[in-house]
Amino acid sequence: LTYFRILKVQDDADEQNDNKVVDSKLLPCALRGLAKFSHLIHLDAVVDLLEVLKQLLENGDQLSTDSCVHCILCALKTLRGPGKDTIPVDMKQFLIPLYGLLPRIGIPTNETILSSTNAKDVHSNDEGNIIEEIILCLDHAFLQRRELSSARLAGFLKRLSCSSLHCVPTSSVPLLACTRQIASRYS
Repeated sequence: LTYFRILKVQDDADEQNDNKVVDSKLLPCALRGLAKFSHLIHLDAVVDLLEVLKQLLENGDQLSTDSCVHCILCALKTLRGPGKDTIPVDMKQFLIPLYGLLPRIGIPTNETILSSTNAKDVHSNDEGNIIEEIILCLDHAFLQRRELSSARLAGFLKRLSCSSLHCVPTSSVPLLACTRQIASRYS
């Protein structure tokens, strides 16, 4: 109930600001919690939750990378839960924002650069956590379900390979391993 209240406050703030997304510090935490307990959510609430997540992702460029990743992961985990066959949702609505998010993962934001005093701190544990969440998103999207579009799959593999070039080695190695695992599953 608390997670839904945070999303409701987020939705109300969006309406007051002419549909501009206001990224709060609580949003990634609420989305992480919803993803964790998505298997316990009533089917009627799942449809509403997916609609709110879709609206958040429509303005994903205004959200932080962390919020976007958790929003996509929450949606993908929710779609894997009970009623997954009866929910009329196209996975494309969540795969397109994930595809658009991949180039942003290796590039530090201005907030990260300004808050760090050491150049090595720019790529901190936050990027490692985001990489783990992105790999979970890719796992739910391509390994736990069957992707039928070979063009979409090839696009993701190419984008993952290119995005890994912008990351530090501790982040690029897991991305390349995930790329290899997805490619070997579909070969």
